[in-house]
This record gives sequence, C-alpha cells and structure tokens, in this order.
Amino acid sequence: MADDLTEKKVYHDIDVYGNETQSGQPIEYFDEEAIKNALILYLTSSKGDYIRNPKAGGVLKTLLFKQMNDQKAQTIAFTIQNAIKNEFTPGISLVDLQVTPNYADRLWEIYIEYKSEFTKKIQTLTIYTDDLSISDSTDYIEIDYMGDNLYQFCVTKKPGMTGYLLKYNSTDEKWYWNRFWFSAFQGESDPRYSDIIEICNT
Repeated sequence: MADDLTEKKVYHDIDVYGNETQSGQPIEYFDEEAIKNALILYLTSSKGDYIRNPKAGGVLKTLLFKQMNDQKAQTIAFTIQNAIKNEFTPGISLVDLQVTPNYADRLWEIYIEYKSEFTKKIQTLTIYTDDLSISDSTDYIEIDYMGDNLYQFCVTKKPGMTGYLLKYNSTDEKWYWNRFWFSAFQGESDPRYSDIIEICNT
C-alpha cells in the first residue's frame, strides 16, 4: 500500500518595494515572510497597483489626511479587519489591532498582530500613515557600503524613494533610509556625507 503523502504548501513572494540583493537579484521571501510581505503590499498599496485587478488595494490611502477622531480610528480598524478577512483568510488570523492617533505628527500608528496559519506563530507589524512606512526589525535590509559606493547606491535607489528621508535613530545608533539600514555609514566622518544626505533628503 502506498504511503499517504501530505502536500506541503510553500508561499513565495518578491519584495514589495522591488529591492534587490547586492548581487542585483530580487529579494525573495518564503512562507511566513512571504505572507507578511503580501500583507504590507495590500495595506500600503494604491488603487491600480495590481495590474490584473485594478480595484484591489488602496486600503489605507483613502483614509489619509482626514480628521483624526475616534470615529475615524474605528473606520480604519474596520477597513483593515475586512481586508484581512477577505484577502488573507485562511492564511492568517487577526489577533490584535490597535489604531492610535499621533496628534503631534498628524499620523496614525497602526499595530497589527496576527497568527500565521502556516506555522501557528504570532507575527506583528506596525504601519505609520504619514508615508505608509513600515516599522518591523525583520524588514530592514542591511547595506554595508560607505563613501562613493554608498553614494552610488543612493543615486540608483532615489527614483523609488520619493518621500523617504535618511534618518539617524539615536536609540540603536543606526542610520535608516526607509527599509535600508546603512550599517557602514559613519555620518559626518563619511567622505561623501554631504552628498549622501543631499541625494537622500531632497
């Protein structure tokens, strides 16, 4: 009698921002990270980003620059809940969702906690609506260039980085440009410091 074989599903996705490895190959994600990548894309996308489904996406874009109040927070939470239920069930199940207004910076902080049905592990994701940026330590891509090499990297990536500023995080003492972590960049001591700041922040 033949053995029963259980088919194992493998989830696969290409980096939502089109980022590449230092060898020029597209960054790929599998299983849990692929699901998270797809969730980030769906929530931060605009209508028309999905070529074969122009009505998909745009979940948070329509909620930006609106009055900040409890009713709007409930609307954002309801919209995200529906998106996850309609587009990601049974891949993930929502565990916790918190929509918190930051009145000083005029942005919403959206914290999502969900369980991956692939591994039964809890995953978290935080989205800030000022530029729909992502805060998640597993999402940062290390760039170990400095000087001329880092400057050329920034020039190459600049067209896809509109609205993102190069920032220094004093807590972990690291430089971040959206999802890129400049691990070798030493700030003002870098020979191309001024050029790098200018290309990233203008």
